[in-house]
Amino acid sequence: MSTRGFNNKTFIPYVRAFLRRFKRVALILDRAPTHCSKLARAAFGRNRNVEFICLPKASPYLNASEQC
Repeated sequence: MSTRGFNNKTFIPYVRAFLRRFKRVALILDRAPTHCSKLARAAFGRNRNVEFICLPKASPYLNASEQC
């Protein structure tokens, strides 16, 4: 999936699609504004089937996609 145009308008439905398929998800996310935004947390805050795990700032060593 391209990250171009990826924002709360696309991220929230993307997570909802995961929930329809997998029922329970834990998302390990970098600190992109969309990923850990108040809007995203509000959309799923009461949902016990989704857990947001936001990586600390400046921690590319924890993000496998940044390992080159």
